[in-house]
Amino acid sequence: MVIYFVQNVASVFDNKLERIKDFTYSTNSTEPISVFGYRNKTNGLQMVNFWLSGGTSNNHFDTKTIEITIENGNFKKPVWIDLYSGRIYEIPKSNWSKSGTSYKFTVPVKDSPVLIADWSLIMK
Repeated sequence: MVIYFVQNVASVFDNKLERIKDFTYSTNSTEPISVFGYRNKTNGLQMVNFWLSGGTSNNHFDTKTIEITIENGNFKKPVWIDLYSGRIYEIPKSNWSKSGTSYKFTVPVKDSPVLIADWSLIMK
């Protein structure tokens, strides 16, 4: 299974992305969460990588729903991606909102990396 995970990660992260050094977010998660932001060097569209990071990893991948707010975001059509399975899901409009450059998402998180990304960054 690890080989599929690595293939999924390699298909998304390429030299067109750069890590956002001053990435700002907030979340309502009661558990520790690791969050990293990236942007496309050409068009500025973004991708956010996150996972539950407080416990010992297991193979259950139980999900929890959280709210995560991305400041200075840039998404046209955000999708949620499970990097372990490689599945891509549309985020229903009822599960995200935009106010200026602040984006608020209600999405699942687990102890395996997932993404919120602009659709155009995935469908290259």
